[in-house]
Amino acid sequence: LGVPNKVIWYGLDETVGKQGNVDLTDAGTCPRCHSEFEYDYHIYAQLGGFRCPKCGYSRQKPDVAVTSIDRKGTDGTAVHLKTDGEDSDAQEVFISLPAVYNVYNAAASIGAVKALGLPAQEAVTSLASVHSAFGRMESFFLGDNCLQMILVKNPAGCNQAFSYVTSFKEDFNAVLCLNNRTGDGHDISWIESTDYEKLCADPFLKKIFVCGDCAQELYDRLVRAGADEGRMSIEKDYDRLVEKLEQEPCTTFLLPNYTAMMELRQALNPRTGNKDFWE
Repeated sequence: LGVPNKVIWYGLDETVGKQGNVDLTDAGTCPRCHSEFEYDYHIYAQLGGFRCPKCGYSRQKPDVAVTSIDRKGTDGTAVHLKTDGEDSDAQEVFISLPAVYNVYNAAASIGAVKALGLPAQEAVTSLASVHSAFGRMESFFLGDNCLQMILVKNPAGCNQAFSYVTSFKEDFNAVLCLNNRTGDGHDISWIESTDYEKLCADPFLKKIFVCGDCAQELYDRLVRAGADEGRMSIEKDYDRLVEKLEQEPCTTFLLPNYTAMMELRQALNPRTGNKDFWE
């Protein structure tokens, strides 16, 4: 706030439409006067058409703006994107990563390109060839089953993952893994602020596998969220888990936090042909 540097703004416009539940636990107050924001429209978490009724601080009109989300799929997202504020027409763009937060990431990358003075159009075109990596929408093919791994480590990100996996209206399984090691943060109280109720209420959810050092705590949280215990199981052996997943007939979404993701990838890679992130 108030820096003399040139600022390039990016975001999703009101025309995109509401994308998630109102969840302002991360940043719902004005950074200038600490009053609570009011919203003309809402995308997710604190993002959207915010304004402070006390001091007037508000969302800036973006230089790079997504004006519509036209199609969502596990393979990516089709959007309309403007790269020059009001002076350009929105163009059709395919972002080869799924989920709304990756739409934000794509807009941010175009903003960075503009800040560097590089040709924006070349960057826009390249969005169709971006590849997922290292647990961030990473796909594994196990027998006839497709598994997609989504790193989750806080309420806002986890809620967006749930919005994504419940948006397709097709049968799916969920693997939820929770550790509390140094790489994750020892405090797992954030699971109490996470909308597991949204996941558990989805009629297309068939099975939940709960894993990790804190599997019991996560299992108990899911029970409080309304999960059907007859469809849940705790599995702490990742090799055994992979054997079970190989027999499952529907898409499986893997939702681990950081150190659990590392262990789960080690069990998956030999059976799926995926490589470690440094290879």
